[in-house]
Amino acid sequence: MTDAEKYLKLLEELTGTLDHLNGIASKKLKAVHENDLLGLDECIRQEQALSLSLRSIEKRRETLLKALGLEGIPLSGLRSEEHTSELQS
Repeated sequence: MTDAEKYLKLLEELTGTLDHLNGIASKKLKAVHENDLLGLDECIRQEQALSLSLRSIEKRRETLLKALGLEGIPLSGLRSEEHTSELQS
């Protein structure tokens, strides 16, 4: 698997993690409205676990960007044609 393929797979993992985090936020809001402290506590624990996961993803993302010669470029900056061609090579 090339570094570019690893990077795309990492972005898919990031998307899944963010979707999961969004779902937990909805559950947390519901727990708050229902005064469900146990449910709220569980949501907070899940958020903390996902926060650690996001840190790990970010470290791997930085490592892959460095390997691709794109170190220091934010995700939004990868949309430019200059950087897109680097990802495809």
